[in-house]
Amino acid sequence: MQSGADSDGDGVGDQSDNCPTKRNANQADKDRDGIGDRCDRDIDGNLAPNTIDNCRTTPNANQTDKDGDGFDNRCDSFPYDPRRH
Repeated sequence: MQSGADSDGDGVGDQSDNCPTKRNANQADKDRDGIGDRCDRDIDGNLAPNTIDNCRTTPNANQTDKDGDGFDNRCDSFPYDPRRH
């Protein structure tokens, strides 16, 4: 049983919650920066904010997209075919 405040109601107390304002009971933190993925503006830690990152969960600082389909080659199963990803 937890003690103390749990602002987001995810079952993890605020003092140990890595994202106390959004529910994230699993406490996922892909880049291990101490900020839970639900609150992290850069989930993969590659310095490209999630809003413009073309491969949010895989570090890819150069954002390479050879076929121009909007998906980085590391996240694209067909990096040379713009019709599929």
